[in-house]
Amino acid sequence: MTFIMVLGLQFAPYADCFAQLVPAMPDTKEVVTCFPDTSGYERITVGPEGRDYSDLQQAINTAPLGSVLVLDAGVVFYGGFTLPDKGDGDEWIVLMSSRMDLLSKYEVRIDPTAATADFQFPDQASAMPKIITDNLSGIPCLATQASAHHYRLVGVEISADVAVVNSYGLSILAPVRHRKIRLVRCLTILL
Repeated sequence: MTFIMVLGLQFAPYADCFAQLVPAMPDTKEVVTCFPDTSGYERITVGPEGRDYSDLQQAINTAPLGSVLVLDAGVVFYGGFTLPDKGDGDEWIVLMSSRMDLLSKYEVRIDPTAATADFQFPDQASAMPKIITDNLSGIPCLATQASAHHYRLVGVEISADVAVVNSYGLSILAPVRHRKIRLVRCLTILL
């Protein structure tokens, strides 16, 4: 048994509490890391030109459960966006990059500086659409309505504009008992 004496106080078998442990990666073997089965899901494109929607909030509002919103890679969507309650259901609304093929494979963390071998999107950061709050009063990139559920963001960067000095977070989740919202392989920049 190990004893430690500090200023006359005796700490018996608690010596291990004072040791610094090397951090470990989270155990994700049992975690579904990316996509649910999206066969039969509606594909909705979002971008500035030639897409189903140019307004991200309008696309989110219109998308039913069982939709994949494909956001143009490299495009910046400025503002604070609300994820509304879509009612009952177990299908997802997936928001994802149009160039998932250039991002890290499943179970591999995004490396924003990693080269992609694509001249239009030279690194992983440039292959992701960006949702950036530019609201100076602290409105986040994403906020959920009460009871909103089954949203999944994949390969999307969320951050605050450099002019935003009063940020209360990049996403705010309204209280609900059974919520399923996932940020998967996303780059989050904290300023």
